[in-house]
Amino acid sequence: MKKTGLLGIFERISSGQFPQFKSLWTENKETSHDSGAQTTPAAAPEPAKQVILKDNPSGIAVGLDVGSSKIVAVIGQLNADHQIEVLGIGEAPSEGLTRGSISNLTKTTNAIKEALEAAIGTTKLEINQVIANYSGLCNNLDQRGVIIREDMIKDIRSEDIIRLKKEMEGNPYPAGEQIVYLEPQHFIIDDEPDIRDPIGMSGQRFESDFHVITGEVNGINNLHKCVRQAGTAIKTIYPTAIASAEAVVCEEEKEEGIAVIDIGAAVTSIVVYKNGIMRYADTILLGGNSINADIKQFTGLGSRQAELLKKTYGSVLPEETDSSEIIQYKILNGTKERFISKVDLAMIIQSRMEELISLAYDKIEEALKGRCLTCGIVFTGGDSRLHNIRKLGEQITGLKCHAGTPMLHLKADSSQHELFDKLNDPIYATSIGLLKMGLTKLV
Repeated sequence: MKKTGLLGIFERISSGQFPQFKSLWTENKETSHDSGAQTTPAAAPEPAKQVILKDNPSGIAVGLDVGSSKIVAVIGQLNADHQIEVLGIGEAPSEGLTRGSISNLTKTTNAIKEALEAAIGTTKLEINQVIANYSGLCNNLDQRGVIIREDMIKDIRSEDIIRLKKEMEGNPYPAGEQIVYLEPQHFIIDDEPDIRDPIGMSGQRFESDFHVITGEVNGINNLHKCVRQAGTAIKTIYPTAIASAEAVVCEEEKEEGIAVIDIGAAVTSIVVYKNGIMRYADTILLGGNSINADIKQFTGLGSRQAELLKKTYGSVLPEETDSSEIIQYKILNGTKERFISKVDLAMIIQSRMEELISLAYDKIEEALKGRCLTCGIVFTGGDSRLHNIRKLGEQITGLKCHAGTPMLHLKADSSQHELFDKLNDPIYATSIGLLKMGLTKLV
């Protein structure tokens, strides 16, 4: 019987062989200094270069992913080929959110500040605005907006679309909710329907049927407050699902039909596209932490140990797991060695992941209303890295599934090889998507 030792992995983590897990297991030790020790004075910092975020692709933007397990800030700009150049990235553990909503303002503020400072690093940029995400519960509504243009001969411009969107803010919404995102499904000009791109056309009565995503007012206000207390401000907020999709799918996939399932630590975000239009976005209060809790209950491990066990040995298909492999572990403060087979571990993970994917697919089917998802489903987010999740998704939905990483729009730079490799990970989909939207969304 072949044994794989979790204890051995813990020892190797502490010795630095697995630096990606080291922060989970080693305490930060403050370096002590003798009272008589001499220190070399630090060089005076260079003055910061202020950057005003512009409403055009030539500016610099900051994507701020406020998640339940981590907070990530990414600074970038567009090059001449409309690829994103990442100038800096920073992240910090997130302990102030519960199920996608801010539950501790101080902890969230401090984590945002830490992530932003790490992203700024040596760039000497002064950040005054960020593009942030909303991971709380969403509500989907279909509403029509109408404006009357004073000059019916003058070409319709982006300013008219912005004005049309502003009109939507005056519509009635459920108590305690406000608009997080809205997208036109099609435009109508003087009773001529089904116009996809009205720019350059003319007319007097300008309308659109919008798909509106609303979120909780208190959650949105708390997000603004934390970012403000961290020393900057929010320019725009996007739902997490839409931000993640911007990083991992292309316009052709949106046209043909595709859904994105972002499996985060505490919540799973869903978005559906068809005919190039966002049809639906929502949040399920179920994520990777639920799997960790199931593993904890079965094994007696602590939260971080359970997560490490999942990441290191986890799979979602027991039938494709080596039944002879046994994992050796020891609970916190315990002396007795314990064992779990990889098959049993996979069964625990599969049960919860089946529930999660089934719930997400129910919402996707409801949103499609008979339309076909030609390009299937993309899984992204932290727990999309679990082994065989694509196969499980295909078994449950009957659609082709694949994993999505946020490399689609990033510039490959040989001088930033380490950074490029770091970002080739679905955990950065939301932050890269926010950055992209901050650089390219003009209306």
